[in-house]
Amino acid sequence: MTTSQKITRVIDPTPADSGRARTQNGWIDYHNKERKATMSASDVYSAPDSILRSLREDCKKSWLVTGTRISYNPADLSAKIIHDFGSTVVKPKETSLVVPVYRDEQVTKAAEGEGLIYLQTLFDTEDNASSLIGRLERISEKEAKDIRIWTPDQDSRREYSERAVGFGCIDGRFLVDGYSWFGGIIVGQARGVSVKSADKEKTK
Repeated sequence: MTTSQKITRVIDPTPADSGRARTQNGWIDYHNKERKATMSASDVYSAPDSILRSLREDCKKSWLVTGTRISYNPADLSAKIIHDFGSTVVKPKETSLVVPVYRDEQVTKAAEGEGLIYLQTLFDTEDNASSLIGRLERISEKEAKDIRIWTPDQDSRREYSERAVGFGCIDGRFLVDGYSWFGGIIVGQARGVSVKSADKEKTK
């Protein structure tokens, strides 16, 4: 007899450490000590309505840094998306895929073919393009034309293969950013996530 478990993730209602700014590595270390996960890109996507307004405010005040890492291959467009990167609280989830180059691309153009697979993996969802775009519009309170996708080009991937995923509101646009070098370019606020396991069902 075995017992499967359902994982419940609850995002903190306020920014971590009184809204101080850190790099992704800094937040991962901070939340590991707090025995929490750092909010991932998938947590942002599935965030309850009750905290969406405050998440938008985070994006306006500074970058919203997540615990999702993209490890790019310097030789081609393949990459690995890793949710809960570096966490000692929850097991990281890693997926290999192709990540196209997007430089300020409208989400409606990005959510096609390999780009749709990228966004589905980034947000850990099986939503189709229409549902995914609609969800991002609700999260950001922006029209699709003002939701922009960023990933590095091949030269930039060769220079820095490890990148943090973050979100920002700049010049009236909502940025879904898989571009910033984790070591020091993207610095911003983050949220902790309490992770709990609950018995789901028993199987023989």
